[in-house]
Amino acid sequence: MSSIGKIFVVLNLVFSLIVLGVVGAILSKSDEFKTKYTNEASARAADKTAWESDKATLEKDKSSLQLDIRTKEETITRLETNNKSLEGDNGKLQADLDTLKGDLAKLQADYSKFTTSVESLRALNESLAKENGEMRDAKHAAEQKQSAAEADLARANKQIETLTADIEQLKAQIDNANAAVSDARMQIEAAIQAGFDISKVRAQPQIDAVVESVNTNLNLVILSVGSDDGVARGTKFSVHGNGQYKGEVVVDDLYPDHAAARIVPSATGKGGLIAAGDKATTRL
Repeated sequence: MSSIGKIFVVLNLVFSLIVLGVVGAILSKSDEFKTKYTNEASARAADKTAWESDKATLEKDKSSLQLDIRTKEETITRLETNNKSLEGDNGKLQADLDTLKGDLAKLQADYSKFTTSVESLRALNESLAKENGEMRDAKHAAEQKQSAAEADLARANKQIETLTADIEQLKAQIDNANAAVSDARMQIEAAIQAGFDISKVRAQPQIDAVVESVNTNLNLVILSVGSDDGVARGTKFSVHGNGQYKGEVVVDDLYPDHAAARIVPSATGKGGLIAAGDKATTRL
């Protein structure tokens, strides 16, 4: 084959390829256009459906607005009627207002008279309140004086009662002392008659003690002094407490720093029972 024939063969082959490419491109464009057309038709159908829905909504809103307009017109008509009625009522109210103004003027005049009366009563009330305050102060002062006098009287009565009790106690102590002196005199006289030389008897030394404990079953007391303090068996102690004489105890058992003493049968006295803490002494 000649060179020209080969060239034509190559050209035919190239042309065939170009035609195939063009036809493929046209077919591809045709499918793409068909797809776009289908999508656009679907979109237009959706838009038509939405437009028809909007149209129905607008028609419904139009009907509602027309109904509202009729309602408003009826309301306006009713308000106009009410306005005319109110205008008539306003005339009546104006007449009533004029009447009330006249009544108010009368009330103001009466109020002025009432205010004058109130001022007079207030002045009188202030005067009475002042007098009442003065009387109340005088009454309070009198009550205070009466309370002070009653308190002084109560204190005086209490002091009298205390002094009376003290006098009774002193009388009891004097009676007991006189009885003790009388007993001592009788004992001395008996001793002298028996030939005892009284000049040889020494006076009992003064020893002060405290009752530490009391045993009522054994009729004994424990004293806070003993042989180291000069106490001997048979030493007598007079016991007193709270300013009252309570009787005598006699030492039976002796120890260096304390002693056990027997309560003399008459030792209860008028002052009460001997108790721990009472004072004891050999001399009153």
